[in-house]
Amino acid sequence: MGERVGRDAQYDVFAEEFAEHAEDGFSNAHYDRPACLDLLGDVAGRKVLDAACGPGLYAAELVARGAKVVGCDISERMVELAANRVPAADFRERLNHEPTGFLAIRARPDVVSA
Repeated sequence: MGERVGRDAQYDVFAEEFAEHAEDGFSNAHYDRPACLDLLGDVAGRKVLDAACGPGLYAAELVARGAKVVGCDISERMVELAANRVPAADFRERLNHEPTGFLAIRARPDVVSA
């Protein structure tokens, strides 16, 4: 398994299936996602980084709540799905440990991370 971790994004193979399950799956749709979003509070007018954004389910809700969202994921296919789902957000393919120079964000109180 170790040789498959990194730029060889495993989620590309089953991205659509994952997106469908995550969108409507009982635990994700009714417990996990709502609980995580509630922890963020009011995001209207704030910049939010959605690291490991997957198919953009969180990003869609964050944009609907008035946030400016930048999302990133290791999976090229997940980034495509997210960009199609949420055209108002900015999505990029990248590993989470890579530098985020494209964000041009400094430690500021108006920036939260999802």
